[in-house]
Amino acid sequence: MDLFKSHFHKLCSMLRRRGRRPDEAEDLVQEAFVRLLTYIDKGERVLEPEAFVARAALNLSVDRSRRDRAHLFEPRAVEELALPALTPNPEEEAQTQQYVRRVQAILDTQLGERARRVFFLHCFEGLTYDEIAQQIRMSRRTVEKDIAKAVNVLALSNLPPP
Repeated sequence: MDLFKSHFHKLCSMLRRRGRRPDEAEDLVQEAFVRLLTYIDKGERVLEPEAFVARAALNLSVDRSRRDRAHLFEPRAVEELALPALTPNPEEEAQTQQYVRRVQAILDTQLGERARRVFFLHCFEGLTYDEIAQQIRMSRRTVEKDIAKAVNVLALSNLPPP
């Protein structure tokens, strides 16, 4: 009983530092002490009861983590799963097109067609600054400036995200 009183909070703290909630830590420490008492009741000799309880608590914590994660894995093959469609529905597609047209209009009126084209090539086509510079026949620095201007204009336009 003295061992329980003197080490309970220390063991709970150890488990808390390893990510356990307070109630979980207390349950695991209590279960570790039950294991110690069961082991002793069977007639086994424990030379270091503090170490026994600490190791038991850690092992119990690991076991519980494994049990908690077990439900995250699907035993079926990926081909057998019913996966949701990742393509946008017609309404989402229309909203996206409308958003792109609004971005295009804002950039054309405030910066011009070249800055809009540079911005679209980078954001929608995924081209690097160097690829854009080569395609449009301009310097990389000009591409950087155009994209920075476009981002600034869009940030100041208060255009809500799609």
